[in-house]
Amino acid sequence: MAPPTAPAPPLATLRSMSANCLRLGQLGAAAFYADKALSFSDGEAADALALAQAYYFQGAHLRAFQVLQRHGLLDATAGALAPPSPRMAAHRLQAAYLAGSALLRGGRPERVVALLEALLPGEKDLAALRDLAAAAEPNPNPSPNNPSLNPNPSPSVPP
Repeated sequence: MAPPTAPAPPLATLRSMSANCLRLGQLGAAAFYADKALSFSDGEAADALALAQAYYFQGAHLRAFQVLQRHGLLDATAGALAPPSPRMAAHRLQAAYLAGSALLRGGRPERVVALLEALLPGEKDLAALRDLAAAAEPNPNPSPNNPSLNPNPSPSVPP
């Protein structure tokens, strides 16, 4: 006879614990509880967004983007047959903003432009954004003497 297992905590409790941990700066715990809530909710948009936010604040920017993409929050064609509910539209808007921020912080400005092109087809100003993204490409060999190119400059000591 197998030992009894503890019942899974209610979904609302997991969501609350994730939000509290995020608010308190316990980012690893927030990601853990958000991941469990996402698993128990069968992929609800709010839970995917909470997990992506926890990853983003942890500094795992590209991982946050992948969560949003994997759960369909960045799909521009979703809702083509029927308009999304106001709540889902708000989740998609938050996801697009978070995805753009995550890609920029992850050093992928060209992917931000591609995301905007997918979300805003026919937008006239995207050519200017493409040029800005190309100009913002990080230098693969930052100079240690130029603090604008070196993210962790060491203090210079006069000879």
